[in-house]
Amino acid sequence: MALPGFIRKLSYQSWFIRTIRGLGLRGPGRKIYHHLTSSCQGVVRLERGGITADFVTRAPEQLRAAEAASLEHSLDLFIRTLKPGDTVYDVGSNVGVYTVFLAKVVGATGTIVGFEPHPATYELLLENIKLNGLANVRPFQKAVGERDSQEKLYIGELIANYSLLAGGVEGRAGDSEPPYKVVEVVQGDAFAQAQGLPAPCAVKIDVEGFEYAVMQGFRQALSSPACRMVCCEVHPKFLPPEVKAKDIWEFLASLGYQRIEAEPSESAYHLVAYKS
Repeated sequence: MALPGFIRKLSYQSWFIRTIRGLGLRGPGRKIYHHLTSSCQGVVRLERGGITADFVTRAPEQLRAAEAASLEHSLDLFIRTLKPGDTVYDVGSNVGVYTVFLAKVVGATGTIVGFEPHPATYELLLENIKLNGLANVRPFQKAVGERDSQEKLYIGELIANYSLLAGGVEGRAGDSEPPYKVVEVVQGDAFAQAQGLPAPCAVKIDVEGFEYAVMQGFRQALSSPACRMVCCEVHPKFLPPEVKAKDIWEFLASLGYQRIEAEPSESAYHLVAYKS
């Protein structure tokens, strides 16, 4: 095993994480880890399901976020399920871990449509698309919702923690409003039609509590016979007061998703829904 691979495996061991935190070395440890596992250009190579992809990681936090996304079970599920020629909507693309890996799975005849509203993160998404030489990705600096609007995208203290809901970010001090950027929200189905986007075969949603609004906006896309799978990270504690986690389950069931798999909890969990 190459040294970077060994270090990466070690760094995710629970005992090792507890030791580093206990010694107060979390900050310096992340910097050393970033130095050892990334190239001199700040690029890290990740592998999943026999596919390799490169990502720009200019800071230790960006590296950990990219690695964490690459280790998610749902990414492996997408890689096993998709086939060349498929179309995937990646709502909440972030820096593009799912976008890049899945673009390589669906190939030149397939399409990945990425939605990422945060300006700086969107620029990293574009860099990673270019870095991997992908011509089958259509990225948009937009959020998706039930209607067209301009909304506040709140920014949490944790890396990649952005939400259109003030309660959807971590690290707020008391009741003060967290920092935010105003971003464009588009009604999903109308936007897809205006852009001539192909109907998705699968949809991935990771939007820190705004997932029900995304599904409402993409009602037509999700109910299309072409769409056979939805993978959504559900955040019960971030959902708006009028929305409950069961509403997401019931909405997907009403669109014809007959098999819904998840292990519900009070914290975030991955829900996967299939038409059959």
